[in-house]
Amino acid sequence: MFIGMDGLAATLGSQECWSDTEAVEKSILVKCMQSYDGDHEDIFTAMDKLAMTYGRQERWANAELLETEILQARMLSHGPFNGDTVIAMENLAATYVSQERWSDAESMQKRVVEALVKLDEDGHEHLITAMESLATTYVGQAKWAEAEAQETEILKARMRLFGAANEGTITAMENLAATCYVRKRWPEEEALKEKIIDAREDWQGEEHPDTVHAVKSLALVYWNRICWDKAEPLFARVLHTTMRVLSEQHPEVLSAKANLAAVYCNQGRWDEAARLERQVMEVKSIALGEEHASTLIAMANLASTYRKLGRERESEELWIRIKQCKSCSYR
Repeated sequence: MFIGMDGLAATLGSQECWSDTEAVEKSILVKCMQSYDGDHEDIFTAMDKLAMTYGRQERWANAELLETEILQARMLSHGPFNGDTVIAMENLAATYVSQERWSDAESMQKRVVEALVKLDEDGHEHLITAMESLATTYVGQAKWAEAEAQETEILKARMRLFGAANEGTITAMENLAATCYVRKRWPEEEALKEKIIDAREDWQGEEHPDTVHAVKSLALVYWNRICWDKAEPLFARVLHTTMRVLSEQHPEVLSAKANLAAVYCNQGRWDEAARLERQVMEVKSIALGEEHASTLIAMANLASTYRKLGRERESEELWIRIKQCKSCSYR
């Protein structure tokens, strides 16, 4: 390889001077083709780098032309079941994905998965990554049944390799849960979200923001399905956890109180709802001022709850305060 020119291309690339990088890489490729036989590794390396530079400029047609040539050469010299050939297929598939040419990407990614299985990569992360790319392509085409089947296999493989308390495994659970949601497979989605909570607890601990988010995510699932008795303990858990690690004035704490209060309202637990809504309103009044839209919403929520409790005077006082605000939309 032409070390000096290659170093210059790398320097220009690090500065995102893509036009100049391209010019140097083209010169390197020409010199390689003049100096070596057609299947020399340095030629493929030069073509790969130039294709990547085209990609960074979103010149997909140019990148695709080079990547197709590389793949054809790799197929001729090494056959389909070879590590270098697989990389060439993956690069071309990625270019198809960048153009949202899902059908072409799917076809190429299937070939990648097949080749990796033939190469005895079963149980290796490279194969799992290839399967994940294929699953993403299924999602891009709204092929939900195929996506679910692939994501299920990915999850099984990641569980075998890494166990549940692992970021990649948890991501696999989240992807599968999202697909189950689209397919209206509610029990499967809920079961996966419960497993995500358990895995994040084991890996990151109960108070980690990602664990709290996972609990809130399942709570919102039950909220959307009007399962108040299932949503309530989860929202309560989010509140208790956030209050242990954050201040009373923190937006996450206020949000958790508001969510739990809303569940209490739907359960007819008006006293408990009012207690939380008052806390939210008081903090927001001090932190944001009474004219702030978020404060006005908190006031309106409390006023409505007071009315449900028969506390008409307190409800009316709040509505008067609300309507006196210049920014009030409750008129």
